[in-house]
Amino acid sequence: MQTDRELGRLLDHLRQDNPQAVAVDLESEHNLHSYGIHVALIQVFDGGQAHLIDTLAVKDRGLLRALLEESPWVKVMFDASGDLATLGTAMQMSIRPVFDLSIAARLLGRPGSLNKLLDPESSGGKSKFQKANWLKRPLPPEQLEYAAGDVLPLLELADRLLAEMVERRLLYRFLSANARVQEKTRARDPYQGYRRLPEFRRFSAEQKRALALLWHAREKYAEAHDLPPHNVAAHEVLAGIARAAPEDPRAMAEALGQRRSSVSIDVEELTRLIRRAREAPESDGEAGPEGEE
Repeated sequence: MQTDRELGRLLDHLRQDNPQAVAVDLESEHNLHSYGIHVALIQVFDGGQAHLIDTLAVKDRGLLRALLEESPWVKVMFDASGDLATLGTAMQMSIRPVFDLSIAARLLGRPGSLNKLLDPESSGGKSKFQKANWLKRPLPPEQLEYAAGDVLPLLELADRLLAEMVERRLLYRFLSANARVQEKTRARDPYQGYRRLPEFRRFSAEQKRALALLWHAREKYAEAHDLPPHNVAAHEVLAGIARAAPEDPRAMAEALGQRRSSVSIDVEELTRLIRRAREAPESDGEAGPEGEE
């Protein structure tokens, strides 16, 4: 569905039927084909039909919020934490209440992918659509079929896992773990991502500052040119340059430019971005290395 009217009709249908639960999944783009984190498609299965919501076409965020946040139906998902983080970052909304099948599966001693959970004999390998561009329109029929297939088995699987948890007296442990997943803060600041690098804790204050400046400049450059940040410079490249703790913005930019092969970097533009980041107030969450994530 690609219009607010269609989404409104789905909401009316669900309100009339008032199901106990619906299955939900997202297809998204994470700095793979362009800059930024985007929700491209939301799949909803109501027990009878799968509905594919084109979030690039639907304009009324209030309708999406009413469906995902404000409705009483339990949203059955698999490994919800990633989708919740994506939705919080890209659209500033959440999904609740959630029944996370991956938590139930781990409690029952069956960790792994959804494919592995549905078919224990499968390899559990990644789908060929794992790196598909979900922002392209129109989406080919086989991609839409794959997206619908992600939600079709979830409600039945939830019933099976719930019955097994009750039988094995694991229900309260599940409810506690499931609630913690939904309580976590979801949105992430892309300008603070350098803090999650393994090298960060071992760096000196000067190296951390250099890494923060390089990271900030890379994000700005990638956004301006609609490039995935890793196409401008991989994390390890930034860390390698920061390890030398260079102070001169041009030296930083030139070091980065010299280590690129697939993308030509405008050293002058990058120098300006690093200089602006260095001159920004330390309270600025985008550039200040001491800001909290």
